[in-house]
Amino acid sequence: MDKKSVMLLYVSLGIILASCVYLFSFLYKNHGSKVGNIEKTYNVQNIEVNTIQASTKQEKKVKPSTKIRMTQYYQKCGHTVNDMYKVPSAIINMNEEEIKKYYNGWELTDFSENEISLYKVNDGICNEHFILKDINGYVNVLVQTKNGDETLYKATDIMTKYLSEEDRECLKNGIRVVGREDLASILQDFQ
Repeated sequence: MDKKSVMLLYVSLGIILASCVYLFSFLYKNHGSKVGNIEKTYNVQNIEVNTIQASTKQEKKVKPSTKIRMTQYYQKCGHTVNDMYKVPSAIINMNEEEIKKYYNGWELTDFSENEISLYKVNDGICNEHFILKDINGYVNVLVQTKNGDETLYKATDIMTKYLSEEDRECLKNGIRVVGREDLASILQDFQ
């Protein structure tokens, strides 16, 4: 194996290991305990008065500053993808139950006013599978779709005629890369 292949292998293994550790931290996270409601009945001059049920803490709601972490595990490739988003205006002021309904099909793993964490398992592959190929004398980046097809992701201005014989041969067959960081690194090496 050449140095690039070995390095790509180590980086890929490191990403997979880090993703697994991150996933397990979500699965075993302690969510704390909830405080129960209190109800009391008083007799005042033979008139029975019931107090309204009250919680000792206010209900948490989504704020405009809340962040949403969406973690997706892809069964076919075994990768976990984490994305962080700003909260959409449609869910501001929603409570935990409303968020569960809004994100139907996702598992709500954590809910606070600062961050909402959602998790989902998908059957296919993630959108991090790239193929570098020589198309018309230029290095082009294709992305592998969930059903296995290849579509153009990015056309570069890197001319293959200036690359080494070995690189040109590899590009004819296609160089498979997993992850945007590794893709950027390989493209940088070609420049």
